[in-house]
Amino acid sequence: MPHIAASMKTVLHHAYTIYLFTKSDLKTIFFPILLFALASVPNTTPTRFMHASFWVWLHLLQFSRTLRWLILPACLTLSMIHGVFSIGTIFSICVILHNECLLDSHWFTRNVLNALAYALFDAGATYIACSDDSAAFSPRVVSAQYMSVLIVLTTVHAQDFRDEAGDRLQKRYTIPVVMPHIGRVSMLLFLVAWSFVLCAMCRLSWCQFAVMLALAVLTGGRFYLIHTAKADRLSYTIYNMRGLLSDGIWLALARIAPLYGSPIFS
Repeated sequence: MPHIAASMKTVLHHAYTIYLFTKSDLKTIFFPILLFALASVPNTTPTRFMHASFWVWLHLLQFSRTLRWLILPACLTLSMIHGVFSIGTIFSICVILHNECLLDSHWFTRNVLNALAYALFDAGATYIACSDDSAAFSPRVVSAQYMSVLIVLTTVHAQDFRDEAGDRLQKRYTIPVVMPHIGRVSMLLFLVAWSFVLCAMCRLSWCQFAVMLALAVLTGGRFYLIHTAKADRLSYTIYNMRGLLSDGIWLALARIAPLYGSPIFS
């Protein structure tokens, strides 16, 4: 019995350690990606959804410099098992370009890789979660994914304002470092502009549009008016903590709006 207890304690310790590697990504990536997958394929089964959840979580471990090379074979194998090997391979290449090749040091390549990573996460999770593989990439879902890529590409620099001081020390040329004023103005303009675009293209109800616009003004206004690191962290949370609050954070609504919108996306 003492040996069993010691073994269990060791297992729990290692499990908790691995959890810590992905803890910061659960709110901003893990749950949001699963929300998009669930909205994309409402005919999923609990088993398929659990498989999709594990696939997303395992791939998050690639962002850890300690575990990246150890976990890579497992990620590729799991992707092959679920029929998303090409998606998993491209994702791994993006992680290497982002971290090892230091393409995260320039705002343009950083934003492109971030947008591509979201697209790959969405595509992989959606395909695995769908109980009918032929329906995983319907025109409506594909259109929503394209819209999501563009939204993330033009607004994902929201994450960089909170790290501006550290980025300056590490010589990273992020938008808050290179063009701080334009970057803050762009957050307000892009969030509001995307709210209008989504309303027009997805034919949202006036109530849905009002909620999206209010959240856009609140979030963009915070980035523009309040410049402290603490305020930027909260602003990023409001912008990006999608999927956790029932009243819907702006990006949550923006990403799934095409899935519930007009016949344009049918």
